[in-house]
Amino acid sequence: MKRRLSRTEYRFVEKLLYDYKAFGSAILQLENETASLTERMTDSDNDIKAGASIITLEKKDSRSIFDTSKPEKYTIDRDIERKQIERRLKKIRYRLQDLKRWQTGISEARSGLSHMESQFIWLKYDKEKSNISTRLALQKITGSMSESTYFRFKRRVIEKVGKFLGLGEIG
Repeated sequence: MKRRLSRTEYRFVEKLLYDYKAFGSAILQLENETASLTERMTDSDNDIKAGASIITLEKKDSRSIFDTSKPEKYTIDRDIERKQIERRLKKIRYRLQDLKRWQTGISEARSGLSHMESQFIWLKYDKEKSNISTRLALQKITGSMSESTYFRFKRRVIEKVGKFLGLGEIG
C-alpha cells in the first residue's frame, strides 16, 4: 500500500527542490576543498618524513618525564592536524555523496514529469515564484485551476519526486 509523505519528508523534498539549482556549484566547491585538504595531508606526510631526526637524550637534570622535545611537539601537532583533516574529509565525503544522490534523484524525477508538472517545478522552485503566481501561470496553460486543485496538484508532484528519492515507500 502506497503511503503519503510525512510532513517532514514533504518539507525535505521541497527544500531539495529549492536547493537543486545550487547543487552543481556546491559539489564543485566540496570537491575543490577535498583536493586542497588531501594536498595538505600529503604535504604534512612529506614534512614528517623529511624532518625525521634523531632525538638525543639529555641528562635527567630538571626535566620531567612529561617534557617533550621540539621534534616531538612538532610531530604531535602534525598528528593532531592530520586527524582534524581526516575528520573534515570524512564529513565532506558524506556531504558529497548526499548531494550527488539528491541531484541524480531530482534530475531523474524531473525527466519523468509531464509538461505541466515540469512547468510547475520550474516556476515554483527554480524561479521561486509564490503559490499565487505559480497557480496563475499554470492557469494560463490549463485554462482554469482553483486554489484547492493547485494544492492537490502540488502535493501530487512533490510526492512523485519524493518517490524517486526513495521516500514514502517504507511504512
